[in-house]
Amino acid sequence: MFPKFYVMARPQRSKRRKSLSKLSEQKEPTEEQKLEAQRKMCGEKKRFAFKGDAERLAAEYGLGVYKCLVCGGWHFTSKPPDPT
Repeated sequence: MFPKFYVMARPQRSKRRKSLSKLSEQKEPTEEQKLEAQRKMCGEKKRFAFKGDAERLAAEYGLGVYKCLVCGGWHFTSKPPDPT
């Protein structure tokens, strides 16, 4: 049926299966690790002590502001505020 030189390709194992098994092996981060990650992210952002200062400058860029639960300061949002 097939010429002698024709060799059927061997099916490859699913790479996804391996990656899913690795995901199940990963441990859930502890609360301390989560808090440390939040602190680290917060430290990289522009921080304002007063809401009015943050809003004034954010308006120039068309952004909103939010109160940070980690540092207690005010940060810019990444998106424009909702008009509602």
